[in-house]
Amino acid sequence: MDAKTKTLLRIVKTWNLSKKPEYRGFRCANCQRHIFKAWHYELDEGGYKTPVHFCKKCKIKSKLKNGIYKKFSCDKCGKFIRKAYHIWKNKRRVLSETHFCKKCGNKLKLNKYVGFTERFI
Repeated sequence: MDAKTKTLLRIVKTWNLSKKPEYRGFRCANCQRHIFKAWHYELDEGGYKTPVHFCKKCKIKSKLKNGIYKKFSCDKCGKFIRKAYHIWKNKRRVLSETHFCKKCGNKLKLNKYVGFTERFI
């Protein structure tokens, strides 16, 4: 496992993951500051398949290289968003996260689950 993957995995393991959708803004993976644009990295190891987002300060502190700095977008329609339904799924013992805008999330009836706080881990 390379250093970048170890760093991402160490941070993701500290998150408090929800079984039910959460409709909220985006936060830095490390410091948890609310952000509208971020450095994006993909973690696809250690039982996770998820994007990991860093603010500018934490990206510099982490010494991670080769991320992509961009706005957040819906994984279904591609619309730029500031808030999203954050969905975690456990498929074949791999936790994966997707993000849906309000319109796509409501079409999937995700709004009926928001607020439920049962946790994965």
